[in-house]
Amino acid sequence: MIQSCNDAFIRSDFDRILQILVNLLNNQVKFTRQQGVIKLNIQRVGSLYQFEVYDTGCGISTEKLFLINKILSNTEVDLARRGEEDYIQYVGLGLKVSSQIARNLCDNGELFITSQLNQYTNNRFIVKDLQSYDEALTIPTDEGIQEPYKSNLKRQCNCLNVLIVDDIPFNHLAFKTVLKYFNIKSDSAYDGSMAIDMIKTRYQTCNCTYKLIFMDIDMPGIDGYQATKEIYQFLEQQNTSTVIIMCSAFDSKENIDIAYKSGMKDILPKPIENSRLKTILYKYYF
Repeated sequence: MIQSCNDAFIRSDFDRILQILVNLLNNQVKFTRQQGVIKLNIQRVGSLYQFEVYDTGCGISTEKLFLINKILSNTEVDLARRGEEDYIQYVGLGLKVSSQIARNLCDNGELFITSQLNQYTNNRFIVKDLQSYDEALTIPTDEGIQEPYKSNLKRQCNCLNVLIVDDIPFNHLAFKTVLKYFNIKSDSAYDGSMAIDMIKTRYQTCNCTYKLIFMDIDMPGIDGYQATKEIYQFLEQQNTSTVIIMCSAFDSKENIDIAYKSGMKDILPKPIENSRLKTILYKYYF
């Protein structure tokens, strides 16, 4: 459910706002039961916009919520003593990144979380509407989280090297956000047939193919297995190839065996873990 003000035209960093929303909504979907409610609300006060992501999920205990908010605001917590790995494990990488971005979207900005165990969780952050084109620059984040990301104000027309094939649009948003941590942009196909057509058209127009393809297996029409076979058959005829990775929550031994037999080179289970993705990227992409 989306509730917003009528004039929610915001001049700011679209990618950074989207990155926060994808991270928050990922958590909401994960912790909200079926028949539960997830709401996105936007309210305007002058040049400030409050984004609010609310769910009726499992909630957070008072003690844990207090510590999470202190960690995210970097107050009264010895982060050096806790250690970076413990920090990420406790609050989650998505919340850490979102909190750091939120600080730069508005003067004295922050990501603030309220919650009640077994009742609800509410996440809020403020975005300042930048009044002039010159102000509409990308928002920096700590280089420890990701490399600097170039502004979208100047786009270059280059062929991308990664293709995501998945029939669920939200999965594309989430995956693209994660790939940006590695400074990787990607194309999208929403079923097996579309992926095959994109690869054929790309080769015919640019004489090149994708370096890496992340393939869902359970899709309407041509599934991931069949799409993989047809893609490899076409590329073999052109005397070229690619690397196709199975990317699915259906990672049973039977499905994995079928994936390998169809030609897929490796497995990336959903939900995607950064450590596993990093291993695959350094093995097949970088």
